[in-house]
Amino acid sequence: MAVRKRFIAGAKCPACQAQDSLAMWRE
Repeated sequence: MAVRKRFIAGAKCPACQAQDSLAMWRE
């Protein structure tokens, strides 16, 4: 589920992918 969430976030905001990566690591 986390992977899918990260993928969606990256598609919505490619520039925010870095921030998403940090959020994923936290989870």
